[in-house]
Amino acid sequence: NPDGNLNRAEAAALLYRVLGLEEPAAPTVTPFTDVALDQWYSGYISMLKDMMLVSGNPDGTFAPSHNINRAEFLKLAVNVYIYLNGATAATTADTFVDVAAGEWYTESVEIAAGMGVVAGYDCDGGKCFRPEADITRAEATKILFQMFFAA
Repeated sequence: NPDGNLNRAEAAALLYRVLGLEEPAAPTVTPFTDVALDQWYSGYISMLKDMMLVSGNPDGTFAPSHNINRAEFLKLAVNVYIYLNGATAATTADTFVDVAAGEWYTESVEIAAGMGVVAGYDCDGGKCFRPEADITRAEATKILFQMFFAA
């Protein structure tokens, strides 16, 4: 279902697998208040939290069944990239007309754009990133492939 939305649990599993580590064991302590220990995704989320690659929501939840938006996914993907490869330089702040300077995701979008990982969409005034739009499985896969596996 490439055009289907990616949820936060699926995103965590994809991003953990990019790290190339062994499949995680089930955690013994819940990583977030809404991540039950017996769920298929709990080990991925717990390990990413332990590695400080995800932080969840301000209320202590992770919302694993909620769709992940483009800004959230890209922020996590860039976190994993930096974890594996070290810091990378951002591009200019005006890459996309709908990404304002100083937003929590701006630097990640700029880094990904500078790497050629995201190109955006044509919109009024130039190119748009659509940070609040849900990311599809195809979009997430393309980003991960270009970021971690393309030559």
